[in-house]
Amino acid sequence: MVSPAEFFYLGGWILLAAVGLWLGAVINWAVYELAYQRRPISPWCFGRSHSVTWVDRLPMVGWFFLRREESLWGRRFWLRPLLVEGATAVAVPALYHWEVVQQALDFPTQPVDGVTLHVRWIFHTIFLSILAAGSLIDIDERTLPDGLTLPGTLLGLAVAAAYPWAILPDIPASSWGLPREEWTSFLAWQIPAEMAAAHDFRILQVASPHAWPPRWGGAPHLSPLILAAALWWLWCFALMDRRWYPRLGLRRAWGYFWARLLRSQITHWLFAVGVVGSLVITAVWIVGGLHWQGLFSALVGLAVGVGVVWIVRLVGWWALRKEAMGFGDVILMGMLGTVVGWQGVLIIFFLAPVVALGFGILHALFYRETVIPYGPFLCLAAALLILFWRTVWPGVEPIFRLGWTLALVLGGCLLLLPPLLVVVRLMRELIESAVHHASR
Repeated sequence: MVSPAEFFYLGGWILLAAVGLWLGAVINWAVYELAYQRRPISPWCFGRSHSVTWVDRLPMVGWFFLRREESLWGRRFWLRPLLVEGATAVAVPALYHWEVVQQALDFPTQPVDGVTLHVRWIFHTIFLSILAAGSLIDIDERTLPDGLTLPGTLLGLAVAAAYPWAILPDIPASSWGLPREEWTSFLAWQIPAEMAAAHDFRILQVASPHAWPPRWGGAPHLSPLILAAALWWLWCFALMDRRWYPRLGLRRAWGYFWARLLRSQITHWLFAVGVVGSLVITAVWIVGGLHWQGLFSALVGLAVGVGVVWIVRLVGWWALRKEAMGFGDVILMGMLGTVVGWQGVLIIFFLAPVVALGFGILHALFYRETVIPYGPFLCLAAALLILFWRTVWPGVEPIFRLGWTLALVLGGCLLLLPPLLVVVRLMRELIESAVHHASR
């Protein structure tokens, strides 16, 4: 006979699986509704030309009935969304067990309360769902919609400011020689603000693995506020309509640039977003504490994520004479930076090519196509980094202790990138020329 405790335990896991099914349906809706070329395949899409019943809207089960629309959407179109909903039904409980039950993201000497574990799990569940939907759209269309990446960016910034304890943890000071008793002598439910500062509750912040510099704190330190506001406005400016026409000449191109920028409705909307965001940043700066650490670190992560990929994009355009990475990848890396910080952005930047290499070779061999969407590999690298944070961060933490030496090394890598890409372009042209002559 099942005891009441076992009944509620089993019921909890069933409820989590049901949440996963519902979340999978939301992901499928986003894949078809937010795509650049919208296709109302999901039974929840607006403006469907074919009616659906309540049975069609049941997660997983409904897709078996929607097979009747194969003449519209293609053979076996229903199979992938069915698998997506089945996968999320398993993934949501698995993530809960990994992050909340096993506490696999936290370091053993770091006290974490139950509220933080659940808030972080909810945050990561939503964020990983955004990555899943964006990856599927990128696979279908080779584009990443702003309808996913921009809300994801705002979500990362909001969580960093409102509940910074949900940010990925840094190695606690107790691991560097502080007595463990100092960490276990207080209730874990009383961590916020004062207790966190007193007991060195460490989150991944902009100075990690080093301690947070007092001069980067909130009010009355003015310089970090100016920097944070500048990073926020640079992100807003990057999203504006900034078309440049070099063939018109510098003077006319400059005039067309500002005329188009000022007349665009997107510019007006983003200006309002910039003003509201600046007010929020100022309010968090006044509050200070971990809230300011979280928001300031997320903004730096946003800037580094956008900046690194944008530099590679410009260098790739110059060296390869074609777009090396899309602007959607730029916005995606900025979104990732708000969640994993600038340190995580660099880890993802070097991890994603390793993840993509094997798939790219197989894709070229079987499909004779060398162009593949890069966004899914950035998302996969980010998911792996988050899930195995407790393993990855101690391994790379000594590298980030190098400080300005690390910046010089990264700068040297960027300087070596243009000639390397030029060599790649020349080799590709030679191979294409050889294949062309051999086929004649």
